[in-house]
Amino acid sequence: MNNQINSTPSFSGNFIVRTAAKNSDRISNIQKLFKESTKDMPNDTLSLKFNSEDRYEFLETGKNTGTIFAISEGFNSWLDKFSDGEISKKLTKVLRALKEEIRFENKNSDLEMEIEEIARKKRVNLFKAETLRENGYDEMAKRFETLAGFSQKKIEGIEAEKSANKKVFLKKLDKITQDDPIFDTYLSIF
Repeated sequence: MNNQINSTPSFSGNFIVRTAAKNSDRISNIQKLFKESTKDMPNDTLSLKFNSEDRYEFLETGKNTGTIFAISEGFNSWLDKFSDGEISKKLTKVLRALKEEIRFENKNSDLEMEIEEIARKKRVNLFKAETLRENGYDEMAKRFETLAGFSQKKIEGIEAEKSANKKVFLKKLDKITQDDPIFDTYLSIF
């Protein structure tokens, strides 16, 4: 499966599978089972929409198609290989994994913005220190260099937090996927 995240992934709403599969009874049953297995996510629904060609099958989520999850082997082949309950479980796992990824991405994005702001302040302090030093104010320059050093330590702390967040995310993702081979490609992205 291939995963592509929009830069502003608002999440809840329609979870759409575009498929060339035409078995409407099974598709309705899968939708019903999905709804039962996602009672803790009442705002999420599953829609299975017809696409004329298998190679264009994909899952999409979010109101603005924020996330696309391509089923590399084709949803039609899932209908051949798995029961309705198994397909519903796989789709539920995909949805939970995507939601977890979006939480992780949002958290990371906030930390990245914080790093950028601190780095900007660090550059300003270094510039002030350089200007003061050129004008002979060594003591004042040292103060601004010290402030720049504190900024660097903050950046390093945030980088460590990002790394810890990634480890937590991967553990959660591993727990959700429970060694399901459909997630092998997905997990290799990280």
